[in-house]
Amino acid sequence: MIDAYGRKLRVLRLIVTLRCNYNCIFCHKEGQVVEVQELPAGVYGVLAEAFASLGVISFKLTGGEPLVRKDIVDIVDEVKTYGRPYDISLTTNGYFLVDLVHKLREAGLHRLNVSLHSLDKNMYKYITGVDGFHRVIRGIEKALDEGIKVKINFTLLRGLNDNDVPQLIDYVVENKVNLSLIELHPVGKGKEVFNEHHQGLDDIKGYIKRKFSNVKVILREQNNREIYVIDNGVFIEFICPIDNPYFCLGCNRLRVDCSGGLRICLNDPNVKYSLFEILSSGKDRCEKVKEVIKAILNVNKLRKPYNTFNLTTLPNYMVKNISNKYGFRVPLVKEVGIGII
Repeated sequence: MIDAYGRKLRVLRLIVTLRCNYNCIFCHKEGQVVEVQELPAGVYGVLAEAFASLGVISFKLTGGEPLVRKDIVDIVDEVKTYGRPYDISLTTNGYFLVDLVHKLREAGLHRLNVSLHSLDKNMYKYITGVDGFHRVIRGIEKALDEGIKVKINFTLLRGLNDNDVPQLIDYVVENKVNLSLIELHPVGKGKEVFNEHHQGLDDIKGYIKRKFSNVKVILREQNNREIYVIDNGVFIEFICPIDNPYFCLGCNRLRVDCSGGLRICLNDPNVKYSLFEILSSGKDRCEKVKEVIKAILNVNKLRKPYNTFNLTTLPNYMVKNISNKYGFRVPLVKEVGIGII
């Protein structure tokens, strides 16, 4: 399924809860700020089947903290069973991983994004509000032992964790886990700390090129993200919603919030369509799937890049100009089959 700007819909973010055991100083809560009734686990299979039928191949469970839901394993199972996706991932602060990672793998989870915003336990506590650093590290180790792929999420905060970057890069290379370096985004609580702690990521790119030989730079189709591939195959991905003017032009996702609201963008606080009535109705499963599909098709018509810098309809314009900006010329990377999805 393609929107009016030629962008495919390939990814669904399922915000399964707003509850969280952490209190991070920059949390954006996926753009959802009002506490609402959470959807039961059973309806996630309906959502997965509907979106999969329209070409979605990747499902990401997020929050809040998804692992605070006692039925999170059931939700993973529903998505796996009815969505039959190429990729099911879950974003977590990692605090409960030690207890749940085995059950999550058995339910069909492929991959984890674990937030690790400092390697200093005291700074970690300051940023997150929780003294959980060593517990999270144990959770990451257990996930790797279970055979689940792990990517570390690290939001750069000037004056707080910027000095952690060299040690963090050593950590991911040594443990062969991928890394997402994230530019601070002025959404939610991020607005309150943006002016004080925002810092671009270009200096880190230069550091990586100096530190490692034969670094391969590729461009990910999703959000036109640069990925630096280290010799041992570790990916270091740069997520720059502010500094990358082509970021929104590469968006390939929709969001369903924890009460069934269809959302088109993290920056847009408005629900475009509420699926709650459909999902909670007494209609049979097949009818629910059909009605959800109709709603998705209508909302897809509303999808548009939040930032439209350099927007054009000329073929290959986007690839050409991104390549020129960054000093290399490469095709957009196809995400299926190369381990970066």
